[in-house]
Amino acid sequence: MRPEREFAVTACKELEEKLSIYGFKTLSKGLLFKRKLNCDITQEIAFQINSYFDIIVHISISSETVKRWNKDNFEDESGIMVTNQLGYLTPLQNWKTWNIMKSEIAKKQFKEEFLYQIEEYILPFFEKFNNINLLIEELIENNGSWTNYDKRGQVLPIETVLSYKTVEDGQRLLNNFLKENVAYLKQIRKHKLHEMIEFDFKYSEFFGAVEFKKASQKGLTINEIS
Repeated sequence: MRPEREFAVTACKELEEKLSIYGFKTLSKGLLFKRKLNCDITQEIAFQINSYFDIIVHISISSETVKRWNKDNFEDESGIMVTNQLGYLTPLQNWKTWNIMKSEIAKKQFKEEFLYQIEEYILPFFEKFNNINLLIEELIENNGSWTNYDKRGQVLPIETVLSYKTVEDGQRLLNNFLKENVAYLKQIRKHKLHEMIEFDFKYSEFFGAVEFKKASQKGLTINEIS
């Protein structure tokens, strides 16, 4: 292992004690931290070391309920609710990396910045999944954005809403999402998704198309916004 990579890996491993306080268990040789929030929700913090020895932190949340819904309706094993790079779940709203090379000062700064962002933004966000009904209502009112920092919903989170709530709730989410993301409506009409009856769920005409297909298949109208 290159010394720079080994140094970066060690920096990530040194966060184990702090993250264990919050209930995270260490996997994948200290680069993956996972906890079960309850019998349904699993939350992960994953560290990636790229070829430039940058440390990149990814966050993901998965649900057994979403996984069952996808499997029952679309023969899809995915249970992912949220997956994103750390910076996009904070007010920074950017791709955040740390290149610490072999500097003890840079390593200390990385650990301090990481823990601040996790404790200030990510853990409070994670805790919202203890009240899934309230969280989904906020998600609908936020036009499909998971946090108040990001108003640009990138992918329609339809699986999450329809897994836990009703078709009517899903339609509210869809309408709010399309009002905020008009470019998606243009893509829907361009590819005539709103006119289709049968869909190929293994093919995506544009980024996020599969989520619109699932919405339509479950009875939602994807051409609501004029």
